[in-house]
Amino acid sequence: MFLLNFLPICIVIGFCPSLNDLVTSRALYRENFTNMDIEELRGVAKVLPNGLEWGDWQRLLSREQFQVARMKCNENPFTSPLTRTSEKGIFSCTSCGSNLFLSQSKYTSGYGWPAFYHPIRPDLVTKRKDKCKPPPGWFPKFSRLEVGCSKCGAHLGHEFNISSKHDGIRYFINGLALDFTRK
Repeated sequence: MFLLNFLPICIVIGFCPSLNDLVTSRALYRENFTNMDIEELRGVAKVLPNGLEWGDWQRLLSREQFQVARMKCNENPFTSPLTRTSEKGIFSCTSCGSNLFLSQSKYTSGYGWPAFYHPIRPDLVTKRKDKCKPPPGWFPKFSRLEVGCSKCGAHLGHEFNISSKHDGIRYFINGLALDFTRK
């Protein structure tokens, strides 16, 4: 039992098998803004996020953020400190800075990811049928949609229709895909 505390914890799980071909392509990792430092690149991400290539995103995001936002992985449940955040504020996309969720719409789901009833506005997120296999512990019986940032295309998490409370729709979002600003 004592040795378990020293084992590395993998905070990113799952991978969309349909994307394997893309990930192995070296051309995918080219950069459009090779001469910019990180702060300049962050400014481009806020204004013109679709102009960035994977290599630019790889420089801009941490390894885990890149895996979640660009490679469509998901973080392990209960690993994000944002799951426990109960302060007032705004949750924004870690890739482009777009404000996505208000703390008033956050709730404790018990499933291990930051959970929300709805985004600030419906047009701030994109939804598409999730073609990937869910990570272990997810409930395949619930229909789910992949949720992305409509500004930069970052993978955020999933939308589930699981409850009659409010409208039954729940957004389980990866904490690695979000930044939190206290208000």
